[in-house]
Amino acid sequence: MLNDYEIRIMPSADIDMQTIYEYIVNSFSSYENADNTIDAIEEKIKSLTNVPKRGMQYPNEPWKSRGLRMVFANNYTIFYYVFDEENIVKVVKVAYSKMDFDQMLKKFDEEESSI
Repeated sequence: MLNDYEIRIMPSADIDMQTIYEYIVNSFSSYENADNTIDAIEEKIKSLTNVPKRGMQYPNEPWKSRGLRMVFANNYTIFYYVFDEENIVKVVKVAYSKMDFDQMLKKFDEEESSI
């Protein structure tokens, strides 16, 4: 399809998924659970290629103004931006759904700006 969006998983999100995998394996001794969780996250990310704006807009500033969106997979939240001009979705973070997102995003912004 010509309107499909290219998915780009940024290094920060890739590291998040590796950390989630390792956490599940180390905490629960379950490779199967870790595989299933990462598979669910990856499937949700892939699904953004067709309807990238289905995820809700992040409600708090300054991220709301920047167009940050989020979708859910199991107990995790996937954060991403949609660039309509280039037909690109950039996945920037994946986090446990019960964490303080504002604190996590603030730390992420600080780390990104120091590069």
